[in-house]
Amino acid sequence: MSIRRKRLQWALGSVGTGTFSTVPSLLLLYFLTATLAVPMAYAVVAVFVPKAASLLIDPWIGRLSDRHAARGRRPFLLVGAVAAGLTLAALFGVPSAADPRLTAALVGAIYLASVLAFAIFAVPYIAMPPNIEPEPEAQLRLIGLRMVFVTIGIIVGGALGPVLVDAGGGGTAGYRFMGVMLGLVVTAAMLVAALADVERPVTVSQSLGGGPLPPGFVSLLGFYFCAQAAAGCGSAALPYFIIGLEGGSETELGLRLLLMLGTGAMSAPVWGRYAGKVGAAQAVPAVLGFLLLGYGLCSASVLSAQVASVNGFAAGMVCLGIGSTGVQVIVFGQLAALTSGEDGAASRAGQLTGYATAIEKLALASGPLLAGGTLLLFGVNEGALREADRLAVLFALAAVPALLTCLAAVIARHMDTASDLQGIVT
Repeated sequence: MSIRRKRLQWALGSVGTGTFSTVPSLLLLYFLTATLAVPMAYAVVAVFVPKAASLLIDPWIGRLSDRHAARGRRPFLLVGAVAAGLTLAALFGVPSAADPRLTAALVGAIYLASVLAFAIFAVPYIAMPPNIEPEPEAQLRLIGLRMVFVTIGIIVGGALGPVLVDAGGGGTAGYRFMGVMLGLVVTAAMLVAALADVERPVTVSQSLGGGPLPPGFVSLLGFYFCAQAAAGCGSAALPYFIIGLEGGSETELGLRLLLMLGTGAMSAPVWGRYAGKVGAAQAVPAVLGFLLLGYGLCSASVLSAQVASVNGFAAGMVCLGIGSTGVQVIVFGQLAALTSGEDGAASRAGQLTGYATAIEKLALASGPLLAGGTLLLFGVNEGALREADRLAVLFALAAVPALLTCLAAVIARHMDTASDLQGIVT
């Protein structure tokens, strides 16, 4: 097999990571409240606590994978691939118990197991580019290829997931069917990547580095947290608007997401070239501009009942898809640059990647927490909504995410430009 085909095989694993990351963030809160009849407060805790545990789990997995980097990270990928698919299927197969607290506790426990399973695969996997490609430019091309497949995975999870719920008959049976089908997709894609023979050998001394965090790393994580928390909040609130308020189906929800994610996928190469030309820090205003425009259009559409609001909402989803993809390109490009130098950061690629993925998971968990908390604040405690709840949906879907995006803009002003992408992307 040629080197190019081996790299393509490795990148295909991102279909699994994209799918796995998207489905719980989008559907788990709504599944708990609308299908399993768990009160919003319990559902929010069941979703947030397991994801928050990533702050401990992901760096720990990263350190373990760094210690074993001399022998290769494949064992982590193999174990994580199988466990991730199994836990995703189990997560949406939980029946409704007589006591909703028991239901919430069971879902939370399975979700915690799935967080661990995903970390075993994802943290070593995302840390691998410096062990695959020696040159920064080649690493960034590899990351760009991986981001394409991440977006495909997000489309599979975000757009196909709701369609599978409908295809499975809706309700608990529909979600169970979706969990099994997407669990198989996740495991298959991850195993394809795990079996790719792409890693270059590294020495033990290279894999056991230490030292302070690279310059700009904390600001990068802060920017990423705010942007992803905004995306998570809006995504968690979206079913309450499409299904709960507007009376649409899961299939309609999937089609709206397909529009957003499809345009985002097409924008990935453009963001890569643009960030390479002007620099990552200089590309941030354009990214945030798309996001704020998207939230503004969605806000206007939620408040309006006119036909024009449908087109406005679609335009808003397109802007959000483009902006969210820009965030991913900038953050992972910066992370690759930070872990490719000779200052010791490269020897801790797994650990630093663990911090980044932990922040991403915490942010995506904070999104449903913020969405659920906002809805609770307005008195919404179930999946079925009334017309009077439109303002609550507006805040959860667009207003709160827009505020988080503004905070990301403030943090971005302090991002270090020493590890900028300018001159790396061509």
